[in-house]
Amino acid sequence: MTRDPKVAEAKDVLMGHFLNKKGDPIRTPYYLRQLEVLYEGRFFEWVIVAALNELEKERYLTVFDRRSIPELDRLKTISRIKFYANADAVETVHERKMMRKHVISTASLIKKYSSADVAKMLGRQLESLVRNQLLISQFEIVGEHTNKYDGKKWTKTAHNLDFIAKKRGKNLVIGVEVKNTLSLMEPDEIDTKIDICRHLGIVPVFAVRWNKPYIHCVQKQGGFTWIFKTQIFPFGQEKLVKQLYSRLSVEPQLKFPITNRNSLPERSIKPFNDWVSRVEDRPPEIDTNVRCQRSPGARPRDYRQNTYPDQEPEGDGLTARGLGDYRQNTYPDDIP
Repeated sequence: MTRDPKVAEAKDVLMGHFLNKKGDPIRTPYYLRQLEVLYEGRFFEWVIVAALNELEKERYLTVFDRRSIPELDRLKTISRIKFYANADAVETVHERKMMRKHVISTASLIKKYSSADVAKMLGRQLESLVRNQLLISQFEIVGEHTNKYDGKKWTKTAHNLDFIAKKRGKNLVIGVEVKNTLSLMEPDEIDTKIDICRHLGIVPVFAVRWNKPYIHCVQKQGGFTWIFKTQIFPFGQEKLVKQLYSRLSVEPQLKFPITNRNSLPERSIKPFNDWVSRVEDRPPEIDTNVRCQRSPGARPRDYRQNTYPDQEPEGDGLTARGLGDYRQNTYPDDIP
């Protein structure tokens, strides 16, 4: 039994997730990233992982992975995918067979969605939309995929910035990192991008689908987190988006955040422009003692420790956090 209030709350929510309106077990398995994303507005992803691990240990949930479904090994790049199901819904051979079929079908779709080509397409799509909006917001693009600006160059690592842009008629220059992914940026990568901007004398901006746990630490380091909430596919990919949305959403309350668009979500533009108005004549204050790796929202080094016995923990060089730190799951003011 957990003593952590946020994990306890997440457990209650997840227990209800695997029941229908009558309180009976549902026969649909859900994969780990799917649950993290569906509940990201309410819980940090590592809180969901901790809650799932406890429910598995308590045998409320049963797991389908490559150990129980060898066919998943054939999917290679996503062979470590892990599904959870209500243990009481897997009491007969027929029920287990039907769930195995659902797991294999969903995993095959996820593999298609997780290909390198799709990842590149998603990256190019959001970069294109961000570039267009920067131009509309009166920025001049002065560099792309670069680590140089105004005679200075970042040499400590091989990292660069997707865009460097200067506000027309102002002294504001921003370094923009674009991420069109379901997963969060790693906190050490966020810190590195901020270090690059600081070295180049520019202001960091993270144009991302989601990065809510790190908004405060970015802000305290003088940056801005430009959040779009949804993963944006280009037009022409409607069939894949429809398949994913239909398979991964829990209508009507939990909608998987993917869509086709040729512009940024309207509600994301005003916060960015408002922030620009505040800082274009007055540089943001910087707290040089803050690091996202050490922030209360930073994921613990071993948050996926019990996901797979042979899997290395995600992240690199993260500061180990006490339970009282990383599970301070209080979010800043809601994102539009």
